[in-house]
Amino acid sequence: MATKIQFRRDTSNNWSSSNPVLSQGEPGVETNSGQIKIGNGSDNWNCLPYVSSGVKDNRAIAIGQYAGRDSQCCEAVAIGYRGGETCQSCYAVAVGSYAGQTYQEYGAVAIGYEAGRYCQREQAVAIGWEAGYSNQRCYAVAIGN
Repeated sequence: MATKIQFRRDTSNNWSSSNPVLSQGEPGVETNSGQIKIGNGSDNWNCLPYVSSGVKDNRAIAIGQYAGRDSQCCEAVAIGYRGGETCQSCYAVAVGSYAGQTYQEYGAVAIGYEAGRYCQREQAVAIGWEAGYSNQRCYAVAIGN
């Protein structure tokens, strides 16, 4: 079964006029500029800073403070504060503060605050606040807390 992950997106004019509050670690993309902002759960869109481009030589993407900082492998994606921070394997995806923070293995997906935070095993999926928080086994699915 294929999984589709889609970020909130709109034009810069629509983002500015609606001025929403993005959830903690939630990315928002401007479709006309390609720029991204990451929510903190309290500030409106117009108060959030843009993140800098985080595409690395190995085609991995790291956006956010400490995201993908240490040993992020090929084509992994880490978005949010400390997302995929340490030893994120190839094709792993971590979106949200502390998501997939430490030892996220090959093809694992963690979306949400602290989802798959410690030792998320190969091709495991964790979606939601603290879902699969620690030692999530291979191919396991965890949703919510």
